[in-house]
Amino acid sequence: MIVRLRRGSGPALFVFAGAGGSAEELRPLAEALPGDTAVVGLEPFGSRDGPDRRPASVEEMTSLALEAVKTEQPDGPYRLLGYSFGGVLALELGDRLRAQGDAVTFVGLVDAIYDRRYWPTRTFASAALRRAGKHLRAMIVQRPPVASAELRLRLSRLFGIVASRSRGTASHPTTEEPDIQSRNLAVLAEWRPRPVAGAAVLFTSGRSEDFGCDPASLWEGLIEELEVVRVPGSHLGIVREADSIRALAEAVDAKLADGRESKLRVLLATTFAWESACRLAVELAEAGCAVEAVAPPNSFLHRLKEVARSYRLGLVRPEKSLRRALLESDADLVIPFDDRTRHVLHRVYDEARDGSQESTRLRRRIVQSLGPADVYPRVFSRASIMGLAAEQGFSCPPTTSITSRDELLAWMDEHGPAVLKTDGSWGGREVAVASDADEAARAWARLSRPPGWSRIVKRFLVDRDPWPLRERLAGRSPTISAQVYVEGEPANIAAACLDGELLGAVQARVVRSNGTFGPSTVIRVTEHPQMLAIARGLVRELRLTGLCGLDFVIQPETDRANLIELNARATPTAHLVAADGADLLVSLRDALGHHGPPARTRDGREELIALFPQELQRDPASPFLTMAHHDVPTRCPELVEHVMADGNRPFLLRGRLAVRLWPT
Repeated sequence: MIVRLRRGSGPALFVFAGAGGSAEELRPLAEALPGDTAVVGLEPFGSRDGPDRRPASVEEMTSLALEAVKTEQPDGPYRLLGYSFGGVLALELGDRLRAQGDAVTFVGLVDAIYDRRYWPTRTFASAALRRAGKHLRAMIVQRPPVASAELRLRLSRLFGIVASRSRGTASHPTTEEPDIQSRNLAVLAEWRPRPVAGAAVLFTSGRSEDFGCDPASLWEGLIEELEVVRVPGSHLGIVREADSIRALAEAVDAKLADGRESKLRVLLATTFAWESACRLAVELAEAGCAVEAVAPPNSFLHRLKEVARSYRLGLVRPEKSLRRALLESDADLVIPFDDRTRHVLHRVYDEARDGSQESTRLRRRIVQSLGPADVYPRVFSRASIMGLAAEQGFSCPPTTSITSRDELLAWMDEHGPAVLKTDGSWGGREVAVASDADEAARAWARLSRPPGWSRIVKRFLVDRDPWPLRERLAGRSPTISAQVYVEGEPANIAAACLDGELLGAVQARVVRSNGTFGPSTVIRVTEHPQMLAIARGLVRELRLTGLCGLDFVIQPETDRANLIELNARATPTAHLVAADGADLLVSLRDALGHHGPPARTRDGREELIALFPQELQRDPASPFLTMAHHDVPTRCPELVEHVMADGNRPFLLRGRLAVRLWPT
């Protein structure tokens, strides 16, 4: 089943031989490849010496090959190449791997065809006429009796092929033959070609005398993204003759290099129409990523040129449309931009438990993007996260989950003033500070009840936001945590991580925020060793992947950083360059095995940053828009214009700010 044709480094190139079944057929090609690519031959054809475990179909062979590939290399990216009949197997295996969420960076077919009864009618007719002309020319020089016999034979074969197209029967014998090539040709004759998503490269000379047609004409209507690379040689010579092998090896290596330089495909997911999500999409594209997005219909993400493909969340069944986007997207990484989206991703994971291929693909994609599922229940429990931090010896205020007003009052009698917050809330909503029993009772009454119907109707009809209605109809009650109030300066970290390893962190002290508990709008980029150590430890313990954020309060007398919250999703400072020069988006891209533009360098003057569009929306007359570095994406003027349009900002402000951004 597995034949090691060449040892090397990096992801292997898995290759399928032709109908003869021996991977040794491709050893000369493997040895001719430039560089040190490892090449592994696959033989999912059954025994060449006996009847044991002989697969009866291309699909069965694909299953055997999938098992072998996963044993040899459990995770992608995968690179596949097949010669002749092996090209069909490479195509099927690539489609199978993509369907279950694996990254496939290269699928190559070398002079591959399929049974003639499935050829396009025009291609079949042209091939039949071309072959008939060739045979007629040969018959002219033969003696009449020989020519007559040859003519009867050729006509019989032609009528048989035409009849097989109309009846749908095989044009090759399907009875078992003693040699493996005959058996494999019979298996190929039973394979019915179908449209295949994704990209593939066909290497062929296009010589019509080998098959009666150019193989490219067979695959053009079936493979979604087909690239044809012409190489010299006949069908047999392309893997047997030195000059053809060398040309084919160079062509394959060039396409493998394209795969190595493939872009990281990112699906940015949000259930809000926030412009800051658009900002992250622009920066991801600048970092060399291919960006897709799933967002509400009124999100500007659907209009950004940096977003290659977007999916709209449905108003009636938004969770279903998010699930569909996850399945249709070919993303390597899903990045949730808000807590609610991360919450829904967890729910999608929990509900995908029927064991189907679709559910398996969903679960795999979510785990690859967020980390292992066993920590999902913890990331939205403020009390659980603070408990984990305390276990690790990190500075954090005592925190607990509260189930009743009396429990809250008893807890405050022991610990003093508290900050109350509903788990999974965002933007400073559903937060209250209680310094005494009366304030605690009022805060509990407000936070513990579900949103009122007037607010739900307004959010549904005006904001086009169906989520509060869904939560109310589902009967979900808020989970409230109480945390000891800590006086001090707010600060935060935006972090990039992979499998529990911290790749980089943007550390910042908050200068201005949108409300007492709202998101930061002006920050000072800094370095704080204690904050960084806490972030590194928490990321490791939770084995997080992707982008996340942590909130702190720094006590002024001691400069001690107290962790108060984990935000298990991208935060608005994730696109910035850290004080130590770390570029989070590039670090994450590189760690996932993709390449692109180099990391951005930091301008020391950009220590004080007014975030766009947060500070503009907080206060259009804010002095920080001019005294700080105003983080405006000038390379994306359509986003700037959208933020400053009549519906978002006053007309005069739009003109005044436009002059400041683009002076004449």
